Amino acid sequence: EGCDQLTVIAGWNNPIGFVLGTDDALASAEYIKTVTWRRLWRNEIIDMPGCGHAPFIEDPPRFNTYLREFLKELF
Repeated sequence: EGCDQLTVIAGWNNPIGFVLGTDDALASAEYIKTVTWRRLWRNEIIDMPGCGHAPFIEDPPRFNTYLREFLKELF
């Protein structure tokens, strides 16, 4: 039996940085932003306009800026 990935991630005890491409055809930004997150970084979903499902591939410099900020705040 499987599990709902979003429910597992939203309830995760560790900090989660969620970066979402605004042109993502696989994930519904409207739905994701209604989820109650236990440890969402900055209490926000980070939008990346002009990116789809893989912003880390589509715009690595911008994605890496968010990743560095996330890691700096954690460590």
